[in-house]
Order: sequence, then C-alpha cells, then structure tokens
Amino acid sequence: ANPRTPASSPAYVPIPARLQRLSNDTGTPPEIVIPSGSTVTIGRAGDIVVDSAAHPGSVSRLHARVAARTAGVVVTNLSENGVLVNHSAIARDTPTHVPFGGTITFGTNVSELHFAVVRGRSTTAATPRPAAVVRK
Repeated sequence: ANPRTPASSPAYVPIPARLQRLSNDTGTPPEIVIPSGSTVTIGRAGDIVVDSAAHPGSVSRLHARVAARTAGVVVTNLSENGVLVNHSAIARDTPTHVPFGGTITFGTNVSELHFAVVRGRSTTAATPRPAAVVRK
C-alpha cells in the first residue's frame, strides 16, 4: 500500500460532507449529512424529503442529486425549478462540483433552501425536524 494515499493509512476515516442550512426556513432540516462516497437525492420524494408545503412550487419530486467527494460535493440539477451554485444557475442534468465553503440553493430563491457545503461530522441532533424525513 502507498503510505501517501489516505485510504491506505490505518488512521484514514472518510469524512462526510454536510449541507448546512443558511436560510431561516424551519421547514427544512438544519443540515443534511451525506456520508463520504455516497449520493443522495433531495426533493419531495427523494432520500432527503423536504416538506413542499413550506416551499410551495419550489421543490420538485426529485429536485437534485448530491454526491459527497473528497474536495466537496457534486450536485446535479434534476428539476425545472432550478439549482443555484454560489448564486449562479446550473444546467439541468449536468454534474457540477461545489467545493467546501460553496453554496447550493434548491430552487431559484436564495431565501429558501439555501445551504453551505461544509466538511465534517454532524453538529446537530441526529433526529430530523418534523417537516423533513430522512430515508435510508
């Protein structure tokens, strides 16, 4: 094994990515944890379910796919309602890298569903808010 490769080191522990809510909307979870190397869908019927009543018309059934990577996340817009990365719209069905410290907005209104991409383990309670359900 190559000692320079983190995965070959016995001390290597994959660090998840987190989407930490920046908007004041209480209808969304305060953060979404994405385990290292995994992919989740976000939307009314995704792995991370967001209450569409809290965001009328802005959340699609399958709004976006987000994959945790070593240097951030890769987000794919699956929705006609749009996804913003660092306040700029991204093309539909085009995977887009978002580094740690970047932002993702699900929909086109920055006041709703606006998250920062953060590296590390969860800092909040493991129980999701009533308006959001996390499915495995």
